[in-house]
Amino acid sequence: MILIKYIINNIVRNKKQTIFCFSAILIPSLIILADYAIMSGIERGLKKSIDQVLSGQLLIVSGKNNDINILESQLNEQELFIDDENNLKELETIFPAALLNRRVRLGSLVSYEGETSYTNIHALEDNHLQRIGEMLSIDKGRMPEKGSEMLISESLARDLLCRVGDTLLLLATNVNDYMSDALGVVSGVFEEKGLAIFLNYTAFIPYRFGQEIAEIPEGQAVELIVNHASGKDFTHEEIRSVGNYFKASNPVLTVATWRQTVPLMSAIVNVWNGGGVITQIVFISFSLIILVALTSLVVRSRRKEIGTLLAIGFSWTRVSLLLCFEYLLITFIAVTVSYVLLHILLAPLPPAGIEIASEYMQAALMAEKLLPVTTFTNFLYVAFLFGATVTLSALISIRKLKKMKIHLLITN
Repeated sequence: MILIKYIINNIVRNKKQTIFCFSAILIPSLIILADYAIMSGIERGLKKSIDQVLSGQLLIVSGKNNDINILESQLNEQELFIDDENNLKELETIFPAALLNRRVRLGSLVSYEGETSYTNIHALEDNHLQRIGEMLSIDKGRMPEKGSEMLISESLARDLLCRVGDTLLLLATNVNDYMSDALGVVSGVFEEKGLAIFLNYTAFIPYRFGQEIAEIPEGQAVELIVNHASGKDFTHEEIRSVGNYFKASNPVLTVATWRQTVPLMSAIVNVWNGGGVITQIVFISFSLIILVALTSLVVRSRRKEIGTLLAIGFSWTRVSLLLCFEYLLITFIAVTVSYVLLHILLAPLPPAGIEIASEYMQAALMAEKLLPVTTFTNFLYVAFLFGATVTLSALISIRKLKKMKIHLLITN
């Protein structure tokens, strides 16, 4: 208790030194926490859009090609497998949090009044179409609801010179390796913003319509999407259990995560994370240089105090611990203040996030809005980083004084 009081008295007594050290930790820790908040917000928004809407947290497929890319609709690379309703109900009983949907992805030539283009078609069940609708900004019309309705992209509508209500001719390869033709009615046109920039030649249709075009027999499927009903991530154990369940009924089935099904976006997330690590290294390096110089000056100015402690029986280890705990307390206060300050700065932001005005930034961040997110885990991580930094700074400074005799420290 006496030692704690001594540490606190030192912090209060040496106001200028405390303020300098506090500021040297507060500013970079606030920047790192803000960087974490932005990166976490971007990654969380992107991951939600991908695994809950575009890809699915887990994708069940049976195919020749293990490299699955859901942005490319290649029906000939997929294989039919038994879609047993009883098995699916059993899975939902075993994993109540699992939400299952069927999907068909196929490429098709699309024609309207002499104009022809190519599009990737995603045929989705009703609740999956609803999730897609929450992600996309529909410029004109509405989401497809029944029959042969289609939601198409701005690029496709511009190429075909078509509008909402027009009837398009589709010519697509089916599972029997020949061409199917069908008529689709444009129910809406979505804007190519944020993540939808990567869907510039994509159309969305009801599952039954896609099943007819691809000529998939009843009781069979080419893809099953598994999502967590609450929007949470599946644990590694749950992923393994789901995979084992499907493979028990059909050994050739593959369970893929969103990082496998959308490799481009997974690579972009990895680049963001790498950029965040580089930012941390830069700021921690500068902080270490500044703190080593600052603590060196502070410790040198306290040589008489250190010599007195050694003279009354303190060991160098105990003196080092006292100084380290002193700087660790300052660090904890500084990081706590920066964490609280960041929460205060983020509080006025709208729940949906900040609108990203630039189309180039939307393309880079794959989002229309940005909502920074900070967690207590980030606080603990930053506190650990700067705690280690100030401890190292203090030990480097003390090491220089160990070469001096006690009487020289006291009389200096």
